[in-house]
Amino acid sequence: MAEDTEDLIDMSRQQCEQCDAPYGDLQRAGEDRLFACKDCGCESCDRCVEQEPAGIQTWFLRCPHCRGSSLDQRNLSDRFSIYSSLSELEESQYVIAMLFVPRSVYSKRNELIIREAIPRLQEFSPSFFLLNENDASIRSTISGWFPSIYNPKETTGNGAVIWLKSGQPVTTLRGGPHLTKLEIIEHSRTAWSCKT
Repeated sequence: MAEDTEDLIDMSRQQCEQCDAPYGDLQRAGEDRLFACKDCGCESCDRCVEQEPAGIQTWFLRCPHCRGSSLDQRNLSDRFSIYSSLSELEESQYVIAMLFVPRSVYSKRNELIIREAIPRLQEFSPSFFLLNENDASIRSTISGWFPSIYNPKETTGNGAVIWLKSGQPVTTLRGGPHLTKLEIIEHSRTAWSCKT
């Protein structure tokens, strides 16, 4: 095919064109592979690419659109990201940031709790960001902010929460299985009402 496969793929898409799964949901589940078909130019995610057994513990992949077997594998994070950079946190006055790890039940649970709490904090209009805890530079910065709590060498997957005011870290909660919506609301009001 004369036309390059890269040109056939819409780089602005935020969901799989075969099954319509949002890329954000795929990343939250740790399903971060995309497959571009060289034959028809269609893109498939980990969920909808066809897998056929080709021997013991071996699987053969096919395009679900044309059933072609010429697939280029790509990393979803190169195309779309649920994560924010640390510099983005500095652009908002009131920020709640959460350390996120795909496949972590605590990360998924605590993200939902924070999103449910945010409407109760209308007086601050906070911004909410997810930070990639698997990124060593993120862990290093966070451990610099809270050295007695965070280890730069270790990913915990606890869905820890950090509050910032005018770009400066104020307080944190470790996350885990017992984080509540009330704690998010109370920590937010305490962190942002105090003078800095």
